[in-house]
Amino acid sequence: LRGDETEREFWRRTLERQMLGVAEQEKRRVSLELHDGLGQHLAGVAFVVRSLADAVHAGKTPEASEVDWLQRLINEAVARTLSLARGLWPASLERGSLGDSIRRFAEDLESIYGVSCTVQIDAEPQLASPAAAYHIFRIVQEASNNAIKHGRARRLEFRIERLGDDFEITVLNDGVTPDPGQLASARGIGVAGMQLRADAIGGSLSIEPRPAGGAEVSLRLAAAPVSPNIVEKE
Repeated sequence: LRGDETEREFWRRTLERQMLGVAEQEKRRVSLELHDGLGQHLAGVAFVVRSLADAVHAGKTPEASEVDWLQRLINEAVARTLSLARGLWPASLERGSLGDSIRRFAEDLESIYGVSCTVQIDAEPQLASPAAAYHIFRIVQEASNNAIKHGRARRLEFRIERLGDDFEITVLNDGVTPDPGQLASARGIGVAGMQLRADAIGGSLSIEPRPAGGAEVSLRLAAAPVSPNIVEKE
């Protein structure tokens, strides 16, 4: 019995260290997005504003098309900021709606990457805590980003279904079909992070190739999930 307790403690600490690694990876991703994405875009906005200001100081009246262009750039900057904020902690999760968060995320994917997304929500799971919803959302997010960036997917489908006493959250894509052997031995931070999050909320994660091409990532969990024993740490 003593040996079992020692082993459980070892794996608990190992999982916590790995989850901290996932958190650090996410911080780096956000840092790059702020610098290379939003930061560069705002630098472009500043350049346009400077050009318009120089024209005004020179006694010239800016063209209406230039002002419209500036407005579009500012609106896009606002959209990027909101998208990034939803990625960190979707505002709709504060209202306890996982389905709304996934719908909003699908809209962001279509806008940013030009992919086609469909969302089918048959039932909303009753989650034990906001942290549980956050873990699920992160799994959906990671599965989608992997499909687009590594699998070159152009179509994604999101489902939440009630299956007896369980719920299943699924992300399907039409990208490159993954090799089953590679999936079985995957040690990448993305797959490891999804597995850790599934374990944290008492769920079961599977990643399977689809017969027609692409992959299916499914998270199955009880209708009343256990409280997560691992939470995101800053």
